[in-house]
Amino acid sequence: KPRPLGGSETGGAAALPIWIKYMATALRGMPDVEPVVPDGVLALRIDPVTGVRADNDEDGVYEYFYHENPPPEVEFDLPSLFGDGDSAPDAQLGQAQKLFQPDITIPAKPSPAKPNEAPAKPAENIIRNPLGSY
Repeated sequence: KPRPLGGSETGGAAALPIWIKYMATALRGMPDVEPVVPDGVLALRIDPVTGVRADNDEDGVYEYFYHENPPPEVEFDLPSLFGDGDSAPDAQLGQAQKLFQPDITIPAKPSPAKPNEAPAKPAENIIRNPLGSY
């Protein structure tokens, strides 16, 4: 008769130990074999931060692509952004600020309550009694 696994149990977690034991018996004595990349497929390292091809000296994760659809090679124009001597420092700073600092308008501080007005309810009152009358 089927019965529930419990509130925090899943089928995959419950079945994994059984599967590991089964496969250990089934594969006993078999040599380890590295998977071979099929013809027509490229294995390329991709920088997980930028999503572009990683250089040979960079860390990256392997992704697989068909020869017909490799990822584009992207070149970043960092010298012009951080200074190569050809552009004015002010222009470089403006370009860097646009890149790293989004346009954000900070709202003005609220004006203090007038003497004849009741102060706003503190947030802690709302948390303690969310359905109370205000």
